[in-house]
Amino acid sequence: MASKPSKHLPTTMQSLSCKLSNTLLRLNKILSSPTGIDKSLLTIYYTLLLLSAQIPRIRSIHLQSRIYKLLRSLFLPLSLLTGQTTFITLLQPDKFDHGLSEIRASFSSVCSMVSDYRMISRLWGLLPLYAWGKEAWERNAEVDIVEWGQILSCAFYQGLENLAFLSSKGVLRGAWFGDARRQAKWWRWSCRFWMIYVGLEAVKLLREKQVMEVEEKGVVVSDDKGEKERKSSIMKRKREWNRAWYTNAAYAPMTVHWSMEKGILNNEIIGALGVVVAYFQFGHLWKQSAQTV
Repeated sequence: MASKPSKHLPTTMQSLSCKLSNTLLRLNKILSSPTGIDKSLLTIYYTLLLLSAQIPRIRSIHLQSRIYKLLRSLFLPLSLLTGQTTFITLLQPDKFDHGLSEIRASFSSVCSMVSDYRMISRLWGLLPLYAWGKEAWERNAEVDIVEWGQILSCAFYQGLENLAFLSSKGVLRGAWFGDARRQAKWWRWSCRFWMIYVGLEAVKLLREKQVMEVEEKGVVVSDDKGEKERKSSIMKRKREWNRAWYTNAAYAPMTVHWSMEKGILNNEIIGALGVVVAYFQFGHLWKQSAQTV
């Protein structure tokens, strides 16, 4: 006897359709801005890097399973010849191994494309840095060493990255630009200036924390509307501070890694740190998008 269709099926389908529509609208909102595109690609890059680093582990587990089957077959009657044949087969990649290799190659291609796109989109990054410096200069306030240190470190970081990237792609040509060792040195120094920026960002955030702590102590617990709004503002700033702090902390080891000739981290750790950054950056954009959809 055929089973009756569920009465709740239309409702379930309608609910799934609404959720899918809402998700697509939120993605459209995020991807409608350069920042949203960059954070989305950052999330894709580090997620795939982390997943790609797991593939050798999966292949190792699969190989162990095949070895176990081989050893078990050696104890069966008249299985010596079969075991030898199985062992020869074991040395050759099977369909599962081939599939994993294809997936890893695909992940690598996507990561390479994402990396190139993000660098291309940063080629004119010196323009907003100029605007930042001009705005800081025209404030007519005391010179903030931390802020100017960040402006200058970002300028050197961006300039060296542009130089290294355009040279590696053959846009800037000639023996001087085409020297692979010189390009590698530009990449490292670019990341060293990024490391300086990250260090100064930590100093700036610690300053902000001290200010918030002083302001929080001055808040009077009462039913006064003004005090409630003040407390709510401080709590919002604290959440933003936490997001910025953990993002900066996740970036810090990566800047050290890319500043060294041989590095200190493997792709698995870099991917994990990048996923932390994505959680706080793309995750924040995702939460914001819910308010506008």
